[in-house]
Amino acid sequence: VHRMNLLLKQGETRRVKNWCHRMRLSITDEPYYLYEFEHLLIVRMALLEAMSESKQVNFQSLDLLLSRLLVEAKRQSRLRSQLEILKLKALLYHSLGNQKECMQLLEQTIQLARPEAFVSFFVEEGKPMQLMLLALRGSLQDRDGIASTNLAYLETILKSFPERLIKDSTNMFDPLSQRELDVLKLIAEGCSNEEICQRLFLALDTVKGHNRRIFDKLLVRRRTEAIVRAQKLGLI
Repeated sequence: VHRMNLLLKQGETRRVKNWCHRMRLSITDEPYYLYEFEHLLIVRMALLEAMSESKQVNFQSLDLLLSRLLVEAKRQSRLRSQLEILKLKALLYHSLGNQKECMQLLEQTIQLARPEAFVSFFVEEGKPMQLMLLALRGSLQDRDGIASTNLAYLETILKSFPERLIKDSTNMFDPLSQRELDVLKLIAEGCSNEEICQRLFLALDTVKGHNRRIFDKLLVRRRTEAIVRAQKLGLI
């Protein structure tokens, strides 16, 4: 499994998929802790395919698998497994453009990881995780209590990312796809979602999904903020 994880990080999704097929592993399998690493590998592979936009991914099945694995990990008090599952759930919702759910899961992960002071656990996820942590920092800065304690730990994690990523963090975002750029340009023109549907021949739910991903990638919450951010980045 560790070798397959390494191959996945190198982008060898075909070899990993073939291995999963030989092992008869599926996202619909019953959760069993002895195969937890294998199932988490399947989720990572699916997320990688989703981010490349080359494959259709059943996000609902992935989320269900992770939720069932999380129940087992909690039942057996396996902290590291709980953290890994929560992290993957946060990354899953990040890829969906569901900022609210992503932030809730990530804050839960931070709070659970703080007593053990895990740092590399987050840093190893690279730019997507840094984007998520930067967004979480913004949501925690105006809160007190546990949130402020989590914020101090969060700052420690952010400082541990490679210097190049830290330096570029103010301008850093996941690359927008061509379709997302098309939607963004129409947003800048003042088009409503319905008008974008007509202009691009898309369903309303599809347009709303593009909006969520655009806002998430640009680390904004509103159309006006997205336009300002896009102009600063030279996207429109």
